[in-house]
This record gives sequence, C-alpha cells and structure tokens, in this order.
Amino acid sequence: LFCLLPSAHAFGAGNIPSWGHLEGKAFRHGDIEDALAELIKKSGGFLNRGAKWGSLDVKRVYFGNWLRDYSQAMDIAGLSKLSKQTILNLVMALGFLAHGYATAEFEVTDERLGVYLPTEHIDNPKGYAADQPGGDARRVDPRLRPPVQDVELEIDPRTGMKNYIANENGHWDTSSRLVRERILQCIDFGRRARNGGGESAAYESYRLLGTLLHTLEDFTAHSNWCELSLLRLGYRNIFCHVGDAVRVHSPSGSCPPLVTGSFGGSDFIHSLLGEATDHISEASVSDLQKAMDGARSTDRGMADSTTTTVLRSLLGDLPGSSGTELSRDMGSIEDIRSRAASGQMDNMSPQELHATLWKVLSFRDNVCKGIESTIEKIPGLSSLVEKITNSLNAFVMTTLEPLLKPIMGQATKVLGEGSAAVINSADQYEVFNNPHASDPTHSFLSKDHFALILNEPAGQVAIIILKYAVNMIVKAWEESSMDPNAVASQILQAFHHPYFVDGSSEVQNLMGAYMKSWIEGQSPSDKQFILNGLSKDSVKNHKNKRKGHESDQEGHGAHGRACCSVVCLLSTNADTPSSWIPQTTIRCSCPTALALLPNNTSPGPALP
Repeated sequence: LFCLLPSAHAFGAGNIPSWGHLEGKAFRHGDIEDALAELIKKSGGFLNRGAKWGSLDVKRVYFGNWLRDYSQAMDIAGLSKLSKQTILNLVMALGFLAHGYATAEFEVTDERLGVYLPTEHIDNPKGYAADQPGGDARRVDPRLRPPVQDVELEIDPRTGMKNYIANENGHWDTSSRLVRERILQCIDFGRRARNGGGESAAYESYRLLGTLLHTLEDFTAHSNWCELSLLRLGYRNIFCHVGDAVRVHSPSGSCPPLVTGSFGGSDFIHSLLGEATDHISEASVSDLQKAMDGARSTDRGMADSTTTTVLRSLLGDLPGSSGTELSRDMGSIEDIRSRAASGQMDNMSPQELHATLWKVLSFRDNVCKGIESTIEKIPGLSSLVEKITNSLNAFVMTTLEPLLKPIMGQATKVLGEGSAAVINSADQYEVFNNPHASDPTHSFLSKDHFALILNEPAGQVAIIILKYAVNMIVKAWEESSMDPNAVASQILQAFHHPYFVDGSSEVQNLMGAYMKSWIEGQSPSDKQFILNGLSKDSVKNHKNKRKGHESDQEGHGAHGRACCSVVCLLSTNADTPSSWIPQTTIRCSCPTALALLPNNTSPGPALP
C-alpha cells in the first residue's frame, strides 16, 4: 500500500522514497525499520518463524513504532478540542493508509495508542503544560505526565546528561526507565510465544519491539550526541546547543552536557493536527482526502460498471471458497455504503462511527488476508490480485469518505486554531544568547529534516543501536537463562555522553567508531563545509544544511517548520499500484520544493 505521511519529528514515520537521491543518506523511522528487515533476512526470522517471517511481520514491528508518533494526538490541545473516540477514529483511518490493515494486531485501541509522553521521544519537558492550572496536564487525561519539576532539568554529574534522560535514581520519569520497562515486557511476550503462547503473544512482542525501538532511535535524533561526538574527536568549532558557560566535568575533561530539545508550550508541536506537528497534521488529513478523491476517480473511470459490481465479480474469480465467502460478506458493507451516501449516518456518535469503520475495515482486511492465503497456494495470479486490489481500494475509500468527512472537518478546524501557537523567539535563541542556558528548543536541535547535515550520521547511528538492541532481545527470547534486566541495561548503554564512554561497552564503541569514520571519510572540502555548517553562527542562521540543500528549511525558527519541507513522502510496497494516491505533497512554492514535484502536481497550501 502506498501511503502518505507528513514531515518528520526527528525520524518521523514513513520512508525516504527509493527513487530519492538521498536514499541511504536521509532517514525516517520507516527507513530505520528497513534495517530490521535486512537483519531478519540474515537471521532467518524471529521466534522460530524462519521462512514464515515476511513483510507483514516487519509491519507488525513498525506498527508499534508508528503508534508512538501518532500518540501525540492524545495531548492537551487535541483532547481539549476533540473527543478521545474521534481522535481514535481518525488515527484508525490513517493507520489503514499507513499499514494496509486496521484490525486484529493492527487495531488502534485506546490502550495501544496511549497519550503523548515526553519520555517516549526523549523530549525536554521544560514548559510542558505551563498553560494548565498548576502545570498539571492530568486534568485533561490522567495518563499524561505530572507537573514538571526543576530537578528533572538538572544535569546528572555522573553521566553528563539531563536527569530526565537516564537518571533512574530519582522519583521522576525518565526515557531510560521507560525503555527498560518495555524491553522487559517485550522479552516476556517473546518467551511466551516460544513456549506455546501463540500468534497473539508473538505479535504483541513485535509491537513492543517497535515501541521501544522508537525511543532508542530518537536518542541521536533529538539530542546533541552527534555534536558532542565531533567535539570529542577534536573538532572545536562545533556548537552543542547550550550556552558557552554550561559545562560538566567528565573523565575526558570539561565539556557541554548532553541535552535534548523542548517545545516551550504544551500546545505547540504536540497539538492535534497542529501546523508543525510530527505526523498528525493538516497534511495527514489532506492525504486522506486525496486518497478518497483518487478512489472516487477510479470509481468513475470504471465504464458502465460500478465499483461494487466489479469487486464482487473479481472476488468470485478467486479460486476456492474464500472468494465466494468474501463476496457474500460484501452485503453488509454495501448497506453501510448506501446509507452513508444518502446521509442516513451523518449523526452517529463517535462510538457508533467507530463500530461502522470497524466493519468496513474488517472486510477490507479479510479480503487482503484471503488474497494472501490464495496467492501462497496458487502462483500466477498477480494480474487478478492487482485488479482486486485496485477495486478494493476504490470501494473502501469511497465507502469511508462520507463517514470520515465530518471528523476531518473537525480536525481541520483544530488545525486552524492550533497553528497560531508559536514558540517565543526569546526561548528559541536563549542558548545562543545566554551563556548559562541549557534547554535548547527542539526545532533548532533535532535532526528531523533530511536537508540537515547531521540527519545522515544520526540515522546511521540509530541503525547501529537498532541492530544491537534487536540482536540482544532476540537472543533473550531464545535463551531463558538471560536476565532481562541485564539485557535492558546493556542496551541502554547506548544512552551515553561521548565524553563519558565506557571502553568496554560494545554499542558505545560502535556508535563512536561510526562518527569517526563518517567525518574522517569526507573529502577535505566536504569536511570543511560540514564543520562550517555546524558552527554557532551557522546553526543560528539555519545554515547547517548539507550540500545542495543550503536554501532548504528557511523560516525554521519561530514555527519549527521547514520552508522547503517535503511534507508527505512515499512509503512503498511494490505489490500495489500508486495511481490512485498522489505521491508527494510540497507545502512550499520555492524552486527547490517545486523541483521535487511529480509532473502536473501543484504544491500544497503555502506556509505562513
């Protein structure tokens, strides 16, 4: 399934397209999960699945990762303006676009989606819920984090990192403790699966694996680890996103601390469908609309036959009993389709809408699984499968359109209200102007956009962490004698300050070795270009871009959003044609952005 996803929050959901000239040099969470697929191929599969392991299993892992980005919809702004069920309904539809499935192990439940937690993304919590009484977001949802304490923002002298990152000796939440708990859960479910727990235990272990990998991958994307590594290697003119006087004492001498970025307000990037939101954005809603528009065009282009008639006929052509059963199941969906088109379902409650969406998407999943089982038994059906897939997509999307339009309208309204929120410019530039400031903003510090110089090394180091963690966890699944907590501690050695390295830590050595090879592998001119781009003045003036992208991301400051950002990137699965969904959305009209547009495509809405 071709899906469209908006711009990244550090490493965002989705993939850099394979046709992109930056493939292998620019990273999103989906690209990093591609490394997992390669790891699986070499290992022969997980949990004794061997040859049974396939692309769907990788999707099961990635589903856990994807949910952590979309959980940001469940934050103060979104929950204050929309019901929880409405948000779930919208994310369910977006999940269908992202994964091709929306039921069973791919079901977006309230428990699985959860809420926004700064620890999941290693976000600096400074300023979170500052607009709430007592700074307490739990008034909106009890699962949101408690009021921020000053001690969380202090630097742990033993590690050189902010307390909220990895100091588990306090009473506050930390990213390392969160990852540790999820590693323990993941190992537990994996062992259950090996000991007769069935597919459900295996799928839960995969989801948890994707969940914990998301936070591990965000370490280099959200922190100044890359900058500190270069500083440790002797490159002195690197700006590390803290004030010039902020230093810690390390085994290797005085150095800046390891920090991550803050957002300066609870309703900014993490607002539901906010302008600079990670994934739940106006682009997501417009992607859904474009998918529906494309499906409607397909529907109209089927000569004198309706989508329903064509699909029913094609299902009947499937060998065996599955096609007949699926064709019969279409009856209830046709009833929903008819009533929705005539406006009879316009006044459903969010709960009733969820039940209806569930019926439609369950039918779609059953058809796909029926096709998969048939393909395994009878080769040579690719032409029939393509016809069924095209008709099925058109049928499902045109059925969903009248059901989803109302909540899409609500989401767009929330977007308009949320887009006015901006980070105070004084907060944005504090680490440049105040020598004692140690809380940079996410928009300056993160390696989110592929045009940034450090997106590539941050992504490559994230892959190193992923491979190390996966190997350790899989080994723990297979060897019950391994202590899960010891496994977690070993993996969490990845959360470290480059000046505090433990020479005996394999993952730390691998991470450091990559950064050294990356910078030393550059030509003299490229190295100088990189070092110049990472200076304080260059970062402050948004000149920290890789060659060829110097004009990208202007206007990065106040809104935290790139001017020339590719908001929607293509995540490909070669089994499904792309003709019914536009491939790219550019929310800028500058030459760099327009050069990336497919033929006959217009840019999306311009940024403020």
